[in-house]
Amino acid sequence: MKIKRFEAPSMSDALRMIKKEFGEEAVILSAKNLSKTSRIFGKMGGAKVIVTAAIDEAMPEQEPVADESEKAWPLSDLSTNPAASAREAASERKRILERYTPITLTGQQKLRPKLVRMMSESRAVDKPASETSDSSIYLALRDQGLDDAIASELASLSSDAMPHPDGGEEDMVEALAQAIQTRAWVAPEEGASRHEERRTIVLVGPNGSGKTATVAKLAASALMDEQHSVGILSLDNHRVAGTDELSRFADIMGLGLETAAEPKQVSEALDRMADAQLIVVDTPGIAPDDQEGRQFLEQMITAMADPEVHLLLSAASQEKTIAKMVRFFQPVGVTRLLPTHLDWTEQIGPFVNQLAHHRLPMSYMSTGAGIPEGLNIATDRSLAIRLLSADVPDVAASEQGLPITVVQRRPIGNESEPQYVANRNSDIFHRTDCKSVKRISNLNAMIFSDSNEALAQGFKPCRMCCSEHIVLKPIDRLARTRYASSRN
Repeated sequence: MKIKRFEAPSMSDALRMIKKEFGEEAVILSAKNLSKTSRIFGKMGGAKVIVTAAIDEAMPEQEPVADESEKAWPLSDLSTNPAASAREAASERKRILERYTPITLTGQQKLRPKLVRMMSESRAVDKPASETSDSSIYLALRDQGLDDAIASELASLSSDAMPHPDGGEEDMVEALAQAIQTRAWVAPEEGASRHEERRTIVLVGPNGSGKTATVAKLAASALMDEQHSVGILSLDNHRVAGTDELSRFADIMGLGLETAAEPKQVSEALDRMADAQLIVVDTPGIAPDDQEGRQFLEQMITAMADPEVHLLLSAASQEKTIAKMVRFFQPVGVTRLLPTHLDWTEQIGPFVNQLAHHRLPMSYMSTGAGIPEGLNIATDRSLAIRLLSADVPDVAASEQGLPITVVQRRPIGNESEPQYVANRNSDIFHRTDCKSVKRISNLNAMIFSDSNEALAQGFKPCRMCCSEHIVLKPIDRLARTRYASSRN
């Protein structure tokens, strides 16, 4: 390798000298500006640029690389680069940046947008008319918010399972469903009649996750599907009117409702419901920092025999919020994850990322407020349809469809109260009439029925339109004195 330092009045002159001597294949190693100062008067002298460049003299005589995927393609030859799959684009950009840009990070950051655009244009030229199913599935999964590694693996597995490379939506859904099956994200759901012993489903989660409504959906679905006996147990007797709504659901469905405030009462309530084949347990919502409440809930669940603990998470929440909830509730013995509010969001990727990271499957998906049709049994196919946003029928859902009587949930709060909107990429929520809402795209918009729901999911009120929800922290005496003295 030949290395030489070039001095010129400006960068353009230096690059012209490098190109003339080394050619197009030269690599810039470093560049800096120098300015001379007069020793007598201290005035600035003539400024110049010093650029260090290098050229690999053996490059023209090198034999072609056997593996084209390991070849570093020059910037001028991007159009001849073989069509790389979407999952290789990141490593390809990194390889080119390290070889053909200055060693400073600033130089790489400045060149990256231009390089990405050039590579995209080259792939658009080289790509055949019909896009491969591998890249189509990958792009669809990334649009849903899946991690790059998970999306790449699912796309690769789906491509291997595709009967035809240019298959339609139905073939893509089936292939992705087979790939999801290998990850065991969906636990097979069995009705209570298939269990020799009774089944206990415990629903846990933060405030506003939809536990009470899901209890009613599970109970109504069990009654209308297999007509077996169902019992409802509520542990949410600490909150004001915590059992009122669940009591109305139980009256409409003709079911008995038991309550318990301590582990001993849990055992007694379960004994009174000994004839029930399915027992659905509602629990109080717990704040993220309520360690005592979580410990109490753990003691109550321990008093039950072989419970299925489903953690309800709003799919419309930010991914970091979902991950925090999973970590917080895991000590209570969570065995399943249950996404709710799927009708409020177009992205299920943040929730699916937690399925993969924590290795917890799901059995149900809450897709609406209707009872019981708002709760569907999760299948590999239904998850694949939602991830691909495919317009194909869900066979499992159509098989479950039975003539039922819909019980609409009673709305909470005043219906005339304005809704609130937040950006999933931010931590601020606004009123619908706030000017900041106009800058939120429909894909990232999250709708809340009231401010408490937004606060429960970790969002902060906007200082312009939601100032009444801001809690001011008192300033101590020392701070007041310091601030007052600074103004004098």
